[in-house]
Amino acid sequence: MKSKEHSIPARLFGVIFLVFAFFTASSTHAAPIGAKAVYVEGRVTVIHADKKEEPVKLGDSLAEGDTITTLSNGILEVEYDNGDLTRIDRNTTMVIKSLHRDSSGSSFSIFGLLAGRIKSAVSKLMTSESKFEYHTKSAVAGVAGTPPFVVEAKGNVTNVDLLGKKGDPGRVYVQGTDPSRQIVYLSALQRTVARFGQPILAPFEIKPDRLRRLQIQMKFKTRDVVQGQARLGSKSTTTREDNGTGMVVENISATISTFIPPSPSAGASASSRNASTNSKQGNIGSDTGEGVEADQPPPFATGNVSLIFE
Repeated sequence: MKSKEHSIPARLFGVIFLVFAFFTASSTHAAPIGAKAVYVEGRVTVIHADKKEEPVKLGDSLAEGDTITTLSNGILEVEYDNGDLTRIDRNTTMVIKSLHRDSSGSSFSIFGLLAGRIKSAVSKLMTSESKFEYHTKSAVAGVAGTPPFVVEAKGNVTNVDLLGKKGDPGRVYVQGTDPSRQIVYLSALQRTVARFGQPILAPFEIKPDRLRRLQIQMKFKTRDVVQGQARLGSKSTTTREDNGTGMVVENISATISTFIPPSPSAGASASSRNASTNSKQGNIGSDTGEGVEADQPPPFATGNVSLIFE
């Protein structure tokens, strides 16, 4: 009888130990990636995971679960402790879905772009499992060491442009939301367009006027990126960060993060924010096509997709 009485607390102790071990292991296997506001212009707000909303100020830290919104006069640049950089343009809402690294050195920087436009300069990812991705309503755009790239969400349409110069190494992969979850790869100076539920456009050339516009409108304020090296604090008016880097693709993970569409309320908010933008847009492929402006893209990509890992 005594042994039975002693066995109950022993079992309880075992359960407590396992729970403690689980949380201890979790904390040691996932460490946050630091993120800091290094440039703030106009009005920018953040809603933290605890639902507290406040303005973003220079030097503020950002973390997983934060929702960042720039107003019509707002621009924000966020630098991560691994050297990556994101420029959040005006009238943009972005959610930090994941921002951590595990004990193997893999990093997971995953963002939800509900509306608006961002530009990112991403250093070479340390492992093939690492991810740097933007999820929109109509696409997932990810990178593994490339020249800077721009992702823009306009309602049901996502534009992805890979800048740099011809011959630069590195690619961006873009996965659509059509039933086949088709993937296309962009090389430097190429772009694609994804519409919700439809196949992605085959990669096509960024026209010179669009390239110049992106270089001017989306120029980083806090650094130049030259031959893959980040130079902080530069106020140069050149566009060298768009003209080439030394970043190299090692591997692109065989598993792209599961696409999670925004909630109905978030989708409705994003749609209302873009109502004026989309009101004059027609079907993709026309001169004033939704999301493609006057670039005259080729027909939608069709057929099977082969994944290529370098």
